[in-house]
Amino acid sequence: MNRRKILSELLREMWRSTPSTRAKLEAMQARRIEKALDFFRSNTAYFAALGDVPLGQLPRMNKQVMMDHFDELNSAGISKSTAFELARRAERSRDFSPEWNGVTVGLSSGTSGNAGLFLANDGDKARYAAAVARKLLWPLMRKRGLRPSRRSWPLRAALLFRSDSPLYQSTNSPLVKLRFIDITAADFPQTDDLAAFDPHVILGPPAALELLAQTAAHRLQPERVFSVAEVLEDDVRGRLQRAFKVPVIHQLYQCTEGFLGSTCEHGTLHLHEDMVHIEKSWLNGSSSTVAAPGRRYHPVITDFTRRTQAIVRYELNDILVEGPPCPCGSLFSAVAKIEGRSDDVFELHAANGGVVRLFPDQIRNTLLVASSTPTNFLVEQVGPTSIRISLKLDPSNKAANTQASNRVHQAFQNLLAGRGVRNPSIEPAPWTNPGLERKQRRIVNRMTRKPEPNQTERAPLELTEIT
Repeated sequence: MNRRKILSELLREMWRSTPSTRAKLEAMQARRIEKALDFFRSNTAYFAALGDVPLGQLPRMNKQVMMDHFDELNSAGISKSTAFELARRAERSRDFSPEWNGVTVGLSSGTSGNAGLFLANDGDKARYAAAVARKLLWPLMRKRGLRPSRRSWPLRAALLFRSDSPLYQSTNSPLVKLRFIDITAADFPQTDDLAAFDPHVILGPPAALELLAQTAAHRLQPERVFSVAEVLEDDVRGRLQRAFKVPVIHQLYQCTEGFLGSTCEHGTLHLHEDMVHIEKSWLNGSSSTVAAPGRRYHPVITDFTRRTQAIVRYELNDILVEGPPCPCGSLFSAVAKIEGRSDDVFELHAANGGVVRLFPDQIRNTLLVASSTPTNFLVEQVGPTSIRISLKLDPSNKAANTQASNRVHQAFQNLLAGRGVRNPSIEPAPWTNPGLERKQRRIVNRMTRKPEPNQTERAPLELTEIT
């Protein structure tokens, strides 16, 4: 990894001024998008064939398109078969340091079961490291100052991930020390090692953070905790805040398609519109383009900072909820919540012959309002009019468990009947610990998902596929 290039990109990031108005932000995006498109027209077969077409007229892509045209959509000249072989070899060996001609290759099976690939060259990694430093670490470093104490420097961050990557390690410097903690290891959480490392920052999926909180929170003093890779539920957020004694559980919205967002000091998630252009594909059955708070949308992203892999008008199936303006004053779009994924919207047969759609947030709220007793749950659509519910309950209190189960069952019976589902069926199922090898989901539509692959899902940018 070229440290000089990282330093150059970091200085550029620090000196780059933030646009003062939305119009100036959009003008900056337009310039950088055109520069990125010029590069891809000259360096990828896919965009060379499309010619000099403006962004809004380019076809949208998704994961399937990306994988079908992988060879034509990357500028590194690496084939899909070579990339898969390199990534799978790293999975088997657990050594994620090898690269292909200076390009990091990462594998993600994703939550939908479709394998994907991620590429990043030295320039991409340098820009990523600079963005992480500026957006995540610099605010904390500036707040802490140069106090001469044992905990001052370097700033230590513990990464509780399923896999390591040169991309993460590119952020290491005399001022920042990262340590990868493998959450798939049999001895996770390694509380003695973590306590000795004494991290100022802890990043990890909510499930891993909860396990760490239960076993080692009393031995740690993090100044900031980041939730990544999975939906952060409100009940989990509250438990983590209390366990780690922090006022805000910060979030990173990041996936193989880009470093898409992070929370401000007010705890509001903002999209990184200085790195990616976001088109909002509204979901609520309306063609209106007005960004009213509470409206759901799919983000259609164009990453104008990357050069190895073209992410242009790439539609994610994440469901984002538009947020109100944030008190921090940021020009960047606020996200009220990441609700889930569109393939986990329940679609149930209605008595009138239509379809009843339940968004993940409706399902989640129904259960949490019915009972606060479960500490975890899984709700699945398993048939045209059937759902299955598994609750994690305290085995020492059978009476309370029975009451909680009955309340949840009745709440869903009322929800489905009230929405007009034809002969709704609700099936109880025993709780099974899902482990940390896969991203954990609480709401799953088994009618739309492909069978889960045996392969553990890992990716160098694993900071967010979201349910």
